Amino acid sequence: PIVAVEAVKQSKSQTANELDDLVKKIFADPKICANIIRHPRVCDLLQESVKMLLRRPEPHIPLVLPFSLEHLAQSLPWDKVADSKELMDGLMSQFVLQLVYAFDFLDHQQGSPFVINPRLLPLRESLAFLDSCNGNGSHGLGAALSMLKRLVSKHCRDVLLSFDKDSHLNEGHDELMVGRRCSV
Repeated sequence: PIVAVEAVKQSKSQTANELDDLVKKIFADPKICANIIRHPRVCDLLQESVKMLLRRPEPHIPLVLPFSLEHLAQSLPWDKVADSKELMDGLMSQFVLQLVYAFDFLDHQQGSPFVINPRLLPLRESLAFLDSCNGNGSHGLGAALSMLKRLVSKHCRDVLLSFDKDSHLNEGHDELMVGRRCSV
């Protein structure tokens, strides 16, 4: 991600197709997502990708569209999270990276027809996933958790307040996935 972030920052090109292609490839592969989410500058990559998009002429169409993110969220087997850690960690990492990117786009372009409605997405589960994995010594997961918490706090404060209040009380409950340790 460091090389990609620097390339994005230095890109003056209005098209920057190579950088879009790189981020698309990351988003498309759960294994790459599971690796990249551990990197301390993963949020820099996501934020710079959104900034690069916003430097272009309109329309600003994000790499992650609301319907595709909702579809990915619905395709995740939420009831089997603890059963298949390796598969779920890759898929959850893929979902969370796309969620953070889409949320950052929402934060910058609230009036766009291409923004997500975060209340339609499993925010508590995503926060719980990052929170449960954060203890593995990965600075990237901590950065992603902090960024997601900041964005949820800004746009859906009640979700974050209920998560913070309930996270330590609901250990073992499927709806929060708290207490689950991942291998990311």
